[in-house]
Amino acid sequence: MPPIIEPGRTARVHLVFRPNDDKKAHWNNEAGESILWINPPPGWKVDSRLKKLPNDPKAVSREPRTAEVEVQCPKSTNPGTIKIPAYALYYVCEDADGKCLYRRQGVSISLKVGG
Repeated sequence: MPPIIEPGRTARVHLVFRPNDDKKAHWNNEAGESILWINPPPGWKVDSRLKKLPNDPKAVSREPRTAEVEVQCPKSTNPGTIKIPAYALYYVCEDADGKCLYRRQGVSISLKVGG
C-alpha cells in the first residue's frame, strides 16, 4: 500500500503465508519460530530485514501467518516494476502422520514504481 510507490516515498507491504491445503500441511509450532528475511536492492530501505512471524501457542496449527514490511524507494528509481528478494524459514508437516521439514521458501516482493 499504496499500489504504486513514487520514487523517494515509502510503502507498506503485507505478506501472507498459508500451509498447502493439497498436502494437508500444518505448522509445527514446537520446533521453532517462522522468520522472513528481506534482502532489498541497493538504495532501497526496509524497516527491518528480519521479521518474526508469531507461532500459534498450540503445538500444531493451520492459521495464516502474516508479515508487514515498510519499504522506501530511492529517489533515483526509474518507473517500472521492481522485485525485492526475500525468503521465509518455517517448520511444516504434511498430513497427520506425515514428514516434518524445516523449509526455506523464496519470496519475491513485486512493487510498481511510478514516475
